[in-house]
Amino acid sequence: MTISDDNQPADRSRREFLKGVALAGMLQGRKATTVPKCALDITSFGGSYVDQPHVRDGNVISCRTWHDYGTLFMKDFIRMLKSGA
Repeated sequence: MTISDDNQPADRSRREFLKGVALAGMLQGRKATTVPKCALDITSFGGSYVDQPHVRDGNVISCRTWHDYGTLFMKDFIRMLKSGA
């Protein structure tokens, strides 16, 4: 398991969330995005890292950072919630 070693609160939070998703097997065969320094956290668990502001693969939606919430990520996220996916 590869985990980034930055000790900034946002980095720790992102790292722990990604670790939980990965350990649950939710990244296996899926596309996802994160900050480039955490890409190995996706690929180590069978996922495919995509360098885009946000990625939706089935019922898994990801974005790089909170800065990307203002992109199409939030519209796609709300659409997914409304659809019950």
